[in-house]
Amino acid sequence: MKNRTQVVFLHGLNTHGDDLMRTGSRVWGRMDEWLIPPLTARGLDVLSVNGIGYGTPESQAEVAKREILRALPERSEFVLLGNSLGGLVARVLQHDAELRSRVRGVLTWGTPHHGAPAATPAVEWPSRHPWINTLSRAFGQDLIAKREAYEPYTPASLQDFNARFPATGLEHSFLCLVPARDVLGVFWPITGLVHEDGFTGAIRRWIIDDDFAPSDGFIPRASQAFGQIHGPFALDHFVQIGMIHLYKSAARRAKAQREFARLCDELAKVAKLLANSAEPHGHATVAASGQATGLASTDPASN
Repeated sequence: MKNRTQVVFLHGLNTHGDDLMRTGSRVWGRMDEWLIPPLTARGLDVLSVNGIGYGTPESQAEVAKREILRALPERSEFVLLGNSLGGLVARVLQHDAELRSRVRGVLTWGTPHHGAPAATPAVEWPSRHPWINTLSRAFGQDLIAKREAYEPYTPASLQDFNARFPATGLEHSFLCLVPARDVLGVFWPITGLVHEDGFTGAIRRWIIDDDFAPSDGFIPRASQAFGQIHGPFALDHFVQIGMIHLYKSAARRAKAQREFARLCDELAKVAKLLANSAEPHGHATVAASGQATGLASTDPASN
């Protein structure tokens, strides 16, 4: 369609091999169904890639590449949008020899560019402490059986990944940092694994009600930061793809809806600027919300 920007959306982790959103044994729907309508309404044409979410970022990128080559016209350009682990898949695609000249930008949010701290105990603890796997199975996750699904996303694994797929200047990351009291209950059991200050820090943040916690409930701020930084947006790891209905409180739903709309506004704005820029790929300068214009450092210590 004329005057619309082509984007490719890559969703996050799905250990079941489909494209459905789950919390434990509960199935909520497709992982893209809350995101596509608001992005479409903002002038984006969205190709949502199916069949990813399980395996290494490289293996998922192969699936995504086949879909892109099949669905989009030859030599057409597009912007990659990656949520959570989908952001890592986007980074693999931007380095692909057949696609890199067509990629105008890479927008990520909730992505563990420097690793998901909770992935390490998910990989190591169940074999050491069988009761942990027994408990996790009761909530619909066999951690031992799905170890290979989590191993590529430990901080140690992401060090190697970043060496193989370094920053190119295309990347824009949108930080999601939810107030402690607005983190969905599904993330509470792992909050001590996500933050360096552990459960004590989580309790402190709950008591003083910080405006922004140091994570989205699952991925820390430093790990989300890569390339030019936008935000922060007060959205937890599920609500940032539009699952606002998970909140029981009307006040929290209203607040989350405002923040989600703001995120969608910013994603659409940056995608359009990158797609329409006359600058060489990866060098378009975009002013971020509350940030200086120009590329920010990809070093998490500087963010």
